[in-house]
Amino acid sequence: MIERGISKSEAVEAIMKGAKRRKGRKVFSQLRGIEVVYETRPCNHMVITLYKR
Repeated sequence: MIERGISKSEAVEAIMKGAKRRKGRKVFSQLRGIEVVYETRPCNHMVITLYKR
């Protein structure tokens, strides 16, 4: 994350506030040019990947 210039707080903000779409068990969340792909588990978000759009 940090190597690409995306901070942890930006990733969390995209998960919480971003526009979401689902594909199977994966959730794609996009906010301000950052897209986060993650899975939801009970009381947990497991980030798979994130990148700038």
